[in-house]
Amino acid sequence: MSSEFKANLRDQLSYLGMTVQELADKSKISKRTIENYLSKRGSIPPADYACRMASVLGVSVEWLVMGHNEKKCKESSEEAELRAFIKKLASLSPEVRDAIKTLVFATAKVHATPQT
Repeated sequence: MSSEFKANLRDQLSYLGMTVQELADKSKISKRTIENYLSKRGSIPPADYACRMASVLGVSVEWLVMGHNEKKCKESSEEAELRAFIKKLASLSPEVRDAIKTLVFATAKVHATPQT
């Protein structure tokens, strides 16, 4: 089971483009502790750590630990994908962000207008 946790943790970090340091900062768990969970001798964290990591990663604890609960995982993955998009967007220059914002709002306005 610890290998499933390790694989799920690694996969979700990769999917989000998140570093171990970012997960450590956001979950308030030391980087070294998280690296231990990802190591060859990786173990499953205590419940409170698993909850904090799952929350930051946008997945259920059940999925993170066991790879189950596909429906919740799918919903959480959509939220995680949106967070990853926002993170990438935030890394762009203000000019590019403004251009994208203009495009998104214009597109939303066109799709919100009833067709006559």
